[in-house]
Amino acid sequence: MELPPYRLPALRGVLIKMTGRAGLYLRKAGTTILGISILLWAATSFPKPSSYRIDAAIAAGQVVVAGKDSGATPAPGHEGAQLRMTEGEVAARRATEDLDGSVAGRLGHILEPAFAPLGFDWKIVTAMIGAFAAKEVFVAQMGIVCSISGADGKAEGLRERLSRDYMPLAGFSLMLFLLVAAPCMATIAVTRRESGGWRWALLQLGGLTAIAYMLSLIVYQVGSLVVGGVNPTWRA
Repeated sequence: MELPPYRLPALRGVLIKMTGRAGLYLRKAGTTILGISILLWAATSFPKPSSYRIDAAIAAGQVVVAGKDSGATPAPGHEGAQLRMTEGEVAARRATEDLDGSVAGRLGHILEPAFAPLGFDWKIVTAMIGAFAAKEVFVAQMGIVCSISGADGKAEGLRERLSRDYMPLAGFSLMLFLLVAAPCMATIAVTRRESGGWRWALLQLGGLTAIAYMLSLIVYQVGSLVVGGVNPTWRA
């Protein structure tokens, strides 16, 4: 078979091709991605709580912000039980309460019984809902839901918190689920665009998630038997 001669593409042709494909992506898939992103942002941000429990604890004198005088008298019986927190930790607690009261947080509480056989609690489920925008966001979502101040830049604090609250088997089950489960919304949107409809996109979303659920369920339940009666689920 005679092969055609291969030549390096011209820079002008490469730029024209890249511009055309990028424009096509933004026009067709970009609209879907933008819509899903707005829905996810709204689900993890609203409704906002009218008041914060951490602020009430500060006002009652149960929590003292480092470097500030709360000016509040400790509640009777709590004089020796004051908790000292930094401003960053207080802000992280407020963010946690925001996420807990949001649509995604409430949905996480509702779905917790369905994911408990996999070793997941409501915190993990809520973080997975927010991470549907992009799986790499899962770590940041866990930092918020666990009240870790500066979770993006201080992974050690989050690592210590997770190792304290969860057993290794639950972590392995979670990694397996995230590896096999449906990809991020961008992939779903591109599948919908390339297939010309939602049929294959929804099949990809539901099929991969179901396979991931079964694999994690088998691994976690078999692992629970191997550990010999020790409860390998979350510790907190």
